[in-house]
Amino acid sequence: MDVLFKIQLLLVAGTIGCTISAIVSILAGVTPNPITYISLPLCWVLMIKRNLAWKMLWEKWTKK
Repeated sequence: MDVLFKIQLLLVAGTIGCTISAIVSILAGVTPNPITYISLPLCWVLMIKRNLAWKMLWEKWTKK
């Protein structure tokens, strides 16, 4: 189970990294690949709905 959590954590990092990369490329005046426009929202939806590591991190970050 620990290996699965690490894989899901890498998917969270990859999704955030791709989002930052798309924002930086837009700000730099470079048009991202159309696949980016399709895959990035899908990655975010899947990560928020299905990724247990994201849910654990979100609860940790928003805990008062």
